[in-house]
Amino acid sequence: MRTREKGIVVPIERVGVVGCGLMGGGIAEATARAGLAVSVVAVDYSTVDRISARMSASLARSGGDATLSDSHAYH
Repeated sequence: MRTREKGIVVPIERVGVVGCGLMGGGIAEATARAGLAVSVVAVDYSTVDRISARMSASLARSGGDATLSDSHAYH
């Protein structure tokens, strides 16, 4: 994925998402499916656990190559 910044094409390698409610979680998942590294900032541990479980289940249902490992969930 690339974006233009002052006429120069800059590759996007990592995306940060603040909040992981329904919308933030969806953005994080869509970004991960596009092959980019994603960092998510959440209010508390239960929110991180909930979004991790939701994303893992969704990725498993899709049958794609993307995965979510516990090493990516920071508490």
